[in-house]
Amino acid sequence: MFRRPHVTSLLSGIMAAEPEFPAVVELNIGGHHYTTSLATLRKYEDSMLAAMFSGRHHLVKDKDGRYFIDRNGQNFAYVLDFIRHGDLPPASLAKQVYKEAQFYGIEKLKNCLEGMQPIIGEQFRQKFIDYIPNYRDNVASMITLAVGRADEVLARFRYGMIRICISTQKQDRIPFTRCKVEKKADFNFDVSEQEWSAEELIQCIARDVEEKGYEIDYTLQECICGWCIPGKNLYDFPPVIELNVGGAHHTTSLRTLRKYEDSMLAAMFSGRHHLTKDKEGRYFVDRNGTYFGYILDFLRSEDLPPADLSPEIYKEARYFGLDALCNLLRDVPPLFGEHTGRQEFIARLPEYQENVEKLVQTARESAVAARESKAVVCVYKADSNLDADNLHTCRYQWCASFGPWNATPGINDLLDSITVDLKDRRYNVEYARKGECGIQLGELSWQSCPKQFYEFTFKWW
Repeated sequence: MFRRPHVTSLLSGIMAAEPEFPAVVELNIGGHHYTTSLATLRKYEDSMLAAMFSGRHHLVKDKDGRYFIDRNGQNFAYVLDFIRHGDLPPASLAKQVYKEAQFYGIEKLKNCLEGMQPIIGEQFRQKFIDYIPNYRDNVASMITLAVGRADEVLARFRYGMIRICISTQKQDRIPFTRCKVEKKADFNFDVSEQEWSAEELIQCIARDVEEKGYEIDYTLQECICGWCIPGKNLYDFPPVIELNVGGAHHTTSLRTLRKYEDSMLAAMFSGRHHLTKDKEGRYFVDRNGTYFGYILDFLRSEDLPPADLSPEIYKEARYFGLDALCNLLRDVPPLFGEHTGRQEFIARLPEYQENVEKLVQTARESAVAARESKAVVCVYKADSNLDADNLHTCRYQWCASFGPWNATPGINDLLDSITVDLKDRRYNVEYARKGECGIQLGELSWQSCPKQFYEFTFKWW
């Protein structure tokens, strides 16, 4: 649904809007509270920030009456510092603050930061647009059609409505081209080959429309076939959501939580499930609250967590069903090595997990009244291919046998992998080589066997 902009001068628009805002404005930016002047917010009159406080747009308020903006609140402090004093952020934060400057449309800050951080956001969006057939022509035609309908039918309400149909196979959904239900749509967008979500496409269209001076509201409706884009119930929750995640308090928008429509997080806030509230009325989720901050940063700006926290954030992303974040984390260290290297290697080892359990069970059984216990494993990368006439002797008893396998990693790599899995389970363990088998070829001739033996020592206290 499009609304036509008022045909007035910029000066008269601002003058008419002034009574709607106090001289001192209280803000809630992603849960962080700020107080500033209306003049500061309107300092750069062509910016989105000035437009937000021009009176032409409806701004959501939190329960305490502060104007709410669902962006990173910590980074907004640097935006305010620049508007007030011209101060730039530290170089380490230039990338994050640049994204905020893009969002708020503060060109002067963007220009100052470009020497510190390359422009990446808009380039990414343009690449996205280039993948969509006839995108720019369709958006231009959408605006023309919506304005025409507003003039002809709903002129006194200053809005026009159009329908678009989106073909997508995000999250393995069957695209509408396979659906037999007739779609009465004004425009069709096909993103099935790029695996983009409908929400991502709609946000991109909305940005282009808003940049031309129009306001746009939208809803996603479900096709009756049950396979096309799911609908959304936007009436069960307030637009600003206060969360208590494991004791850490977060504030975000309902749209942010529902950004990835097939995620568990979106399902939690779909209205189909009961959510517990704490004593102050916040929705409670019993997960790590610190890590959830990185989940929100990804949902808001697609920021990835620091490398040293990637394994922990990956677990949270899996819990909340955020496949997009999981896929990105698996492609960067250290998870790339874990999933592409070690887990693929483990998959080629017969009964790897079962043998690890045998090793642990043997060590635990001999741990009674002992400070440490030992267990021997047999390891071999290739079979020995013994002749029937040769005598094969093994001098050791073992609890588990690992091998053979067809992969580049060697025996030490396998032993390190076993150690990693045991230490992840909080076992204090180390290993040492114990010996190998021998093959008697004759009365005086011996040959080493591929089977080798290693002793794992579990320290209990």
